[in-house]
Amino acid sequence: MNRIVRLGSAVVALGVAVAAQAAWSSKTYVFKPGTKLEVGADLGDGLTLKSVEFLLPDDDRAGAALKADVAIANSSDAPEKIGIAIALFAEDGALVGVASGSSKFLAIKPGRISFYVLEFQDVNERIGEAARFQITVESK
Repeated sequence: MNRIVRLGSAVVALGVAVAAQAAWSSKTYVFKPGTKLEVGADLGDGLTLKSVEFLLPDDDRAGAALKADVAIANSSDAPEKIGIAIALFAEDGALVGVASGSSKFLAIKPGRISFYVLEFQDVNERIGEAARFQITVESK
């Protein structure tokens, strides 16, 4: 029984160690819709957050949503899959918008930049009050 408990503990510790190797970054920036923010932030694992740009809807049609265009570069020797989350906050700290996306099917190839368009669809009524955004990127 003791041997089984030790083996189980070792497997859990190994899983934690492997998970800890994944790149993860979360930073906050000033929200400026219509302006391309050249970030250049090192995310680890050879990944770089190149830029973020918030694109306002072209018209006032129902269902039109704010979009974020995110560029991520991979300078490593291996393909990388990532997940992205963006949260928009008002000046008072209230959460006013959320969007997320990932490279579910196609990893970012070595030496390439991939672009992701994230839409703020379900939580967006107060996006006009956004003052800053937090972006989190993690490798999968």
